[in-house]
Amino acid sequence: MDEAMQNVIEEFLEQDDNLFYSPVALQYTTSDIEQFKAGLANLQAMDIETSLFMKCMHSSLQLLKRMVDERDFVMFFNHYIKGKTHEVLAHELDTSQSTITRHCRAVLKKLSIILYPDLTLQKVFFNV
Repeated sequence: MDEAMQNVIEEFLEQDDNLFYSPVALQYTTSDIEQFKAGLANLQAMDIETSLFMKCMHSSLQLLKRMVDERDFVMFFNHYIKGKTHEVLAHELDTSQSTITRHCRAVLKKLSIILYPDLTLQKVFFNV
């Protein structure tokens, strides 16, 4: 992702928390997270395409980490990447499961905007 696109995404994400997002991008993002987790488990036997995907996801997660509250990122990462349940996270972070769910979902939406800005723009401008 070039710097200009990154700046546009950062400005877009700094807007209201009730962001437009593409449900399709959200679905792709969830799938990408699963692929990323599988890639982490198989770092030694990785082909070039998978390696490039892993680098893109890593860069996107780094950008996301800079854009969201640290606690929200921790919730998101522990749930989606490490596979901890909402119940376990709620206990560890001394909060409710509904809070974990809400914050993880908000961070997932932001990651989907980072990964799929084209689908987000289609949703915003054309309601596709």
